[in-house]
Amino acid sequence: MAEAWLGEDYGSDRLLLLGESAFSWAGEDGEIHHPPPEHPIHLVNNAIKGTPGRFMTMLTRGITACEAPAREQALAAWAKVAFFNYVPGTVGFGPRVRPTPEKWAEASLAFPKLLATLAPQTVIVLGKDLWKHMPDADVWLTDDVQGYALPDGQTAICWAVPHPSGGLSWRRLAQVIAFAARREIILK
Repeated sequence: MAEAWLGEDYGSDRLLLLGESAFSWAGEDGEIHHPPPEHPIHLVNNAIKGTPGRFMTMLTRGITACEAPAREQALAAWAKVAFFNYVPGTVGFGPRVRPTPEKWAEASLAFPKLLATLAPQTVIVLGKDLWKHMPDADVWLTDDVQGYALPDGQTAICWAVPHPSGGLSWRRLAQVIAFAARREIILK
């Protein structure tokens, strides 16, 4: 089973960044590498170290609300959030491979357990395609803001945004995170 990144201060805001999936890649050794169960943890650790890929750079900028965050800023911001990919394992080789119907179904069945385990207050769903493949929500506010009932009686409010590789800017992501998680408005 895949492991989520869970920041040491996650309980303060209980913000979950929900990515879609991971893919396999060719390593420098020429071998095909598949994302291990702890892949989300590796991605965040690389983001904190300053060696992230484009996607994690965007997320780090979004959670810090800063274009060039210092390592300390990234560390503090990642300490307050959880990160997980909805679709488990690999979807295939390369970044343009889409999850199969079977992978979407597997993820949909596992999602309630993820919600029960992490009990997020706020979920930023990173991709409208991901959003349309998620289970029907328990609470509907708008097409892109809906909620899932948690076992403790609270509701995890999900905010669907375009995927960062599909046109979402880090500034827009920062605005959505600030408003969704803290009810703050960032005008820059």
